[in-house]
Formats: sequence, structure tokens, C-alpha cells
Amino acid sequence: MEWIILIVAFAGAALSFFTGFGFGTILLPVMALFFDLTTAVMMTAFVHFVNTIYKLFLVGKHAHWPTVITFGIPSAIGAVVGALLLSLLTSYFTPFDYSLFGWTGETSGLNIIMGILLISFSLFEYFNFLERVIQGKKSLWIGGLLSGFFGGISGQQGALRSAFLLHQLNDKHVFMGTRTVLAAIVDSVRITTYLSSIPLIFAQHNSWPMIFAILGGIGGATVGNILLQKISLSWIRKAIVIFLLIVGIYIML
Repeated sequence: MEWIILIVAFAGAALSFFTGFGFGTILLPVMALFFDLTTAVMMTAFVHFVNTIYKLFLVGKHAHWPTVITFGIPSAIGAVVGALLLSLLTSYFTPFDYSLFGWTGETSGLNIIMGILLISFSLFEYFNFLERVIQGKKSLWIGGLLSGFFGGISGQQGALRSAFLLHQLNDKHVFMGTRTVLAAIVDSVRITTYLSSIPLIFAQHNSWPMIFAILGGIGGATVGNILLQKISLSWIRKAIVIFLLIVGIYIML
């Protein structure tokens, strides 16, 4: 079990270092194979938080703070609105079973909406539509509100954050640093909701899987930081396009 978690955490952290999202999306289903869903969610959130803090030490110094402020404030507002709306719409987004081409699974209306949104952003990015539309500080406020809103309502905000910031910051180091600082702010707020569950996260039978997940995440982020010196921003853009599409389909299904 621990080695599976280590490998998945390593791969997820290395990939998310460039895309800015996907680590938790990849790690959570694997954690859920070995633990109950509540424990899996809390453990994944904690590992994600530790990984983000580590990346903050790697690239945080390159952050563009005016962008952090302009994007971060509306993101926080959007997150509050999204979280409040979620409590009101829970009854309208109850999970349902489906069958598609022999594949059976469970999804919800919220998953479908979020998946369509990410797939749309992938196509927009591929056809350079976002580059023509997302310009100036106004789009940062819109991007912050949207990413925060969907973060509050579904937990998926890194994808939209990367899509908007990609066209505001032309230096890959500044892009990485700014995105990581924003993620650290969000994770810091989110992790406080799990403080009362710290004993459960660090229960004796959870200790080694947690340690392996953290080590895998740190290893993946370290490799990602090394490879960062050898790739261009255009390659990062292509990775984001592909991963937006993959994560969008995954969330829908």
C-alpha cells in the first residue's frame, strides 16, 4: 500500500508542479482505496498542504505580489460564496448512477458542470481564445472570483487559476512562484477546517501511508523544479491544455 501511494504522490506532484493542479485529484482516489472517504480526504488535504509549502520554498521567491493581491482577494471572496452556495444546492446535486459504453459509475450534476467548464477551458486555450480574451487586471479579478467560487463549491480551483495566470505572467519562474503563493494561501485557509481531525490523520495505522505520501510529493516537486530549468513556458501551456481536458473528463465520470 505505502509504495503505491509513494509512486502516485511522486507522479502527481511532478506533474502538478507544471500544471498547478491535479495532485489532490490524482492522490485522493488512491487514498480512498485504503481508507474511508473522510480519512482519505483529510489525509490528501494535509499532504497537499505540506507539498505546497515545500514548493513555496522552491519557487515562492519569484512570486509577483501585485498579481497575488489582485487575484487572491477576489479568489477568497469567490470561495466563500461558493461554499455558501454549496450548502444551499446540495439537494440539487445528489449523486446518480450511469452507464456509458459498458462503463458504469457514479457522478453528479455539479461534477458534470465542473467537467464541462474545464474541458471548455482546454479547448479555448488550444485555439488561443483565452489569450485574446484574458487581458489586463480586470480579467485577474474575474479569474480570481471564478477559481475561488469553484474551489468553494467543488474544491477544484487550481485548473482555472493556472488558465488565467498563464496569460498574465510571461516568465515561467514568476508564473510558478505566483501560482504557488496563491495555492499556499488557499491551502492554509482550508487546512484549518481539518485541525480538529489531526488525531485521525495521524492515527497509528495512518502514519506510514502519510509519510510515504509526503515523501513522494516532495520528491516529485524536487524533480519538477529541476526540470523547470530545461523547459519553456510554451511546453507548460501544452501540459495545462492536456491536463485540463483529462481532469475535466475524469471529474465528469
